[in-house]
Amino acid sequence: MKFGLVHVRVLYTEGCPNLRETLDRVRRVFGAGVGAYRLETIEVGTIEEAARLRFCGSPTVQVGGLDVDPRTEAPRDVTLGCRLYDGSGSPSVEMLEAAVPVATC
Repeated sequence: MKFGLVHVRVLYTEGCPNLRETLDRVRRVFGAGVGAYRLETIEVGTIEEAARLRFCGSPTVQVGGLDVDPRTEAPRDVTLGCRLYDGSGSPSVEMLEAAVPVATC
């Protein structure tokens, strides 16, 4: 099955210790599950940017404009601090896989 181009954004703050692992997981999951995706990385420096981008802590991963964690409630959860995903600083492979678009016939 083929998908259209999937837009994946990884938002982060300067010096984020979990950025590298998050980018590695995103590349692995979306490269295998989608094939055609555009990865955009954005450094967030102000709370105004955070609110505009629906940034819920560093790192934040969005697919098609939606956070990969369905429990996130932007803009209520907007912060410039570090982010935890089920106790980890990076979204799990399973969470990322769940965000891969499903093809319809």
